[in-house]
Amino acid sequence: MMAEQETDIDWRLLASIAYQESHWNPKAVTPPGVKGIMMLTREAGKGVGVKRRTDTKKCEQRGGHHQKK
Repeated sequence: MMAEQETDIDWRLLASIAYQESHWNPKAVTPPGVKGIMMLTREAGKGVGVKRRTDTKKCEQRGGHHQKK
């Protein structure tokens, strides 16, 4: 619920994005090195304030901001 309040994006949409991107696996990594539950690139993570892309809580909150861009 916190990510929904912070981003103003419905929690169901955030959950569906996380599922589509990583199947809710916070340790997911693609061959090019995209990581985390929201599959943020290193640049996208830095752009929204995520230092550890495997930090599920931060990725949910800040990944929603990335979706709004």
